[in-house]
Parts: sequence; C-alpha cells; structure tokens
Amino acid sequence: MKILYEEKKQDYSIRFEVEGSLKEAEPLYKDFISQMLKEIKKGLSCETSFEKSCKEQEEQNDAYLNATGISENEFLAEKGFKTKMDIAMGLFYYYEKEKGIKDFSSADLRRYFEITKKDAPSKPWEVITENIRKSYLQRIDGEHNRVRLTTTGRSFVENFEKDKRK
Repeated sequence: MKILYEEKKQDYSIRFEVEGSLKEAEPLYKDFISQMLKEIKKGLSCETSFEKSCKEQEEQNDAYLNATGISENEFLAEKGFKTKMDIAMGLFYYYEKEKGIKDFSSADLRRYFEITKKDAPSKPWEVITENIRKSYLQRIDGEHNRVRLTTTGRSFVENFEKDKRK
C-alpha cells in the first residue's frame, strides 16, 4: 500500500510518501510532521530574534536622540584624535559611554562621522577591520557585520594622550 500526503500552497509545498501498511507508515509520518514542526519553529524564532534586534536598535537610537551631555566633537577635541582609526575608536567609545549603544556597524560609523562633520572613511569597514586586528573591537557572534568595543579598546581611548600621538 502506498501512502501519500501532499500539500501545496503559494509559499511552500510539502510531500510525504511511504510504501507499506498504515501501521508501518504512521510512525514515519508522525516523525516527518514532528521534524517539519521543529523547522517551522526555528524559522519563527529567527524572525522573532530579528524583530527583537530591530526593537533594541530603535531603543538605542531613541536613547541617542534623548541623551544629553558632552557632544561628540567636544569629546574628540578633548582627546585630540587625529587619524580616522583613532577618531573611529573615539566615536565608538563616546556612543557606548554617553549614549548607551553597545554594538556598531560600518553604517553606524559613517553616520557618526557625518554627525561630527568630519570626512568619513571611504571604506568604513576597513577602519573597523584594522581596529579588530589591533584587538580594540571584536565581532559579535551571530550578528552580521556588527562589532563592540573590547576592554583593550576602551583602555586605548581612556589612556589616549593627545600630545603623544600625531
């Protein structure tokens, strides 16, 4: 006996086919449905995780807009950063400490440079990659092209002496 289950929808198609008696096929069919449900749940949890990530980013942006205190330019001038690498680290540090933003992307870096009216690096990801190489930043697992400051990176900014670096 051949048992066939087939379902076609606009977005997906499912086909389950097994030969044998109904008694033999039933455990296979139940296992198939169980595996299918697990895959569907995985897809839903990814979507939920993505929505959560978007909501957190919106909250971080709101925190940035509502925050008060020293400005980005005041902070950069106070520290005396000159190179784009150093300015990038200063901006990441500033947004972490002053605005509460914990992770960053190359698009964020470009926007931060624009906010400060400084010439943005033509390839922001290269600036980020160089700071990763120096152990000032680290990639975030599971997050596409997002980084966070390391203890070494925070220490670099905190101990930066404007008269010694050019």
